[in-house]
Amino acid sequence: MTKILRFLLLFLTFGCVETKNSNYDAMEFVVELNEDGVIKGSGFKKNNKREGEWKFFVNDKLSSIIEYKGDLMNGKEIWFDRCSGRVIEEGENKLGKPSGPWYRYLYGELVSISNYEKDTFEIVYYNIKFKDANEIPPPPNIKNCD
Repeated sequence: MTKILRFLLLFLTFGCVETKNSNYDAMEFVVELNEDGVIKGSGFKKNNKREGEWKFFVNDKLSSIIEYKGDLMNGKEIWFDRCSGRVIEEGENKLGKPSGPWYRYLYGELVSISNYEKDTFEIVYYNIKFKDANEIPPPPNIKNCD
């Protein structure tokens, strides 16, 4: 009986020790601030790399939502007009590059659809109501909406 108790005591002492892995892959919620202490982005990091959905802000207004995997844009990317809150551009990325159809909007109406494939793109649709719709719109401007 004492041999069994000793065995159980040794097993419980050494058999249930929790070890920590130095390569622990914990997800950590991060808020990034600009020089003035204003939020410029928030999301999760894994091993100090962006992972999953990130939200970015300009002048306290939501400007984009971008999905990441291992610090590369991978998944949906949506850009918003910071004054109206409307979607102005949306599409998907694969390993940091645009992939598949991308939709561009102006005042809530579809302006164009571009299809990205192997580092090239082709405009497959544009709305004739908009002048110069076959041109890629410039990056969203940083204007004050107040």
